[in-house]
Amino acid sequence: MAEAKKQLCMICAKPSTKTICAACSERLRGEALNKKKKEEKRKE
Repeated sequence: MAEAKKQLCMICAKPSTKTICAACSERLRGEALNKKKKEEKRKE
């Protein structure tokens, strides 16, 4: 019988149904937004 392939998050290595789990995805989005805000503030 074929075994279901266990997938892990590429960031935290916890079991996940996606390549990047929801928690890591939210954290990355937040970090990107903060970086964007800092860069925009520097341009002013």
